[in-house]
Amino acid sequence: MSPKAISFALFAVVAMLGAPESVVPRVQQARSPSVVAQLAAAPVALTHVAPATKSVASAPATKSVATVGSKVATVVTSSASKLPTVTTPAKIVHGPTSWTLLNQAIARIPNHRSGVATWFVTNRYGHWGATDLANGDIYISPNIPASKVYAVASHEYAHARTLYNYGWNLRAANVALNAWFGGGDVAARERSADCMAIAEGATWTNYTSCQNEHWRQGARILLAGKRLP
Repeated sequence: MSPKAISFALFAVVAMLGAPESVVPRVQQARSPSVVAQLAAAPVALTHVAPATKSVASAPATKSVATVGSKVATVVTSSASKLPTVTTPAKIVHGPTSWTLLNQAIARIPNHRSGVATWFVTNRYGHWGATDLANGDIYISPNIPASKVYAVASHEYAHARTLYNYGWNLRAANVALNAWFGGGDVAARERSADCMAIAEGATWTNYTSCQNEHWRQGARILLAGKRLP
């Protein structure tokens, strides 16, 4: 795909493991129709295709289901007694998005700074995470398994943090990252983002486990808000 066609870069992180959570938050409208059309037409770097959503059998008529955070509590009631349905309100954690679990993940990122990224919950792109490298807009799918939300969020934030350090100059960032991490522009960006995510406590990554100490040093520099020497 020709770089001349890139109005801005959009990179995605996806994986094959797990099915979507049984409790899915409301998906908010991320962009205006005209901007979304531009994003859909932009080049996307893919890793794995997201797994298809598995069908879930509905609960028996004798049970009511109450949502508790990211868990589902089943309350058995008697049809004969006609007892009222018992529900427990979900615990709400306030944050920048409509999804409590993602808000918790964002709050855990040690080097998270306001003004670096804008977060959106959407499954529009069919991938677990995507970052607009022109402005730091981050799109997170509500279909991520709970165990992977922090890893995906911290990886995508690493992309935004890096480009923020370079004044959203993708060309300058590519040169610096490729010189430090190697592998070409795309590989260097993904290696750096994985290493940064690991440095911030992520236990799952898709591109590298970052055993290279030189790469780890680079990740620490970028997370400190500095450019690579």
